[in-house]
Amino acid sequence: MSNIIDPCVKICQSDANGLCYGCQRTIEERAKWSSYSNDERAAILKDLTKRSNVQGANSNLFLR
Repeated sequence: MSNIIDPCVKICQSDANGLCYGCQRTIEERAKWSSYSNDERAAILKDLTKRSNVQGANSNLFLR
């Protein structure tokens, strides 16, 4: 199985809740991404569908 790619879209600024405006990950998730297993990365990506700090954003952006 290939590695799950980093969902970064180069909009690396966090909101007041600590979620990145670009990828919706927390600061910790962004910092530790390279050390996570594929299972951990998949779980984070699945959780991203429930997060949104931009009204009207497509919460399924990272599911393919």
